[in-house]
Amino acid sequence: MHEDKYLALVLDDESHRRLLSLYHPIHNNTKGDHITIERTVTSRGLRLLGTRPKIIVRRHAWDERVQCVLVSVNDTFIRPDFRRATPFYFHVTLSVADGARSKESNTLIERLKLWNECMTPSEDVQLRLYGTVQLLDKGPD
Repeated sequence: MHEDKYLALVLDDESHRRLLSLYHPIHNNTKGDHITIERTVTSRGLRLLGTRPKIIVRRHAWDERVQCVLVSVNDTFIRPDFRRATPFYFHVTLSVADGARSKESNTLIERLKLWNECMTPSEDVQLRLYGTVQLLDKGPD
């Protein structure tokens, strides 16, 4: 049905600007415009089209390949579409080094166990972002 699309929470322009001004991109390729909801679109996911879920930035992380923020979407961190032993996390990839892929943010989050620190809301990070669930064209990431 939508093999060439994926479901994403696209940040509005103001949220995108605020996010990148607070967490300056450290790698060559700047991203920071969306949160993947489902890489393979389902009928359940399609019901989210046009909605504006609650997005809160929880943690910032980076390594030599990727930079991201872990976010909660409607108070959860784990994407519903994961199909592996290690889950996919709601995040915004802020920047990637040459040759790196945005999906490496999941590996970074898991490696650093950032989700473990986020089970209770953090008082120090309360950046609220806004966006709308949309269908986007699939790319390599």
